[in-house]
Amino acid sequence: PPTLLFHGTHDPLVNYSQTIAFDDALNARNSSSEAVIFYGEHGIPVDSLVEIINSVGEFISDVVRE
Repeated sequence: PPTLLFHGTHDPLVNYSQTIAFDDALNARNSSSEAVIFYGEHGIPVDSLVEIINSVGEFISDVVRE
């Protein structure tokens, strides 16, 4: 299924490399997947909300076109 992943590099429990590996594995199986990594953050930074909204909109548009 189409998957959009968000992850901060300072997550103390799950290393962001696992998100990248998961995204790579999904894409290797021709699944629509995209990982958005927030460097230097634990969670999703408030000042990135516009970027997040744009990422979600672009992802949905791309998936619908497929």
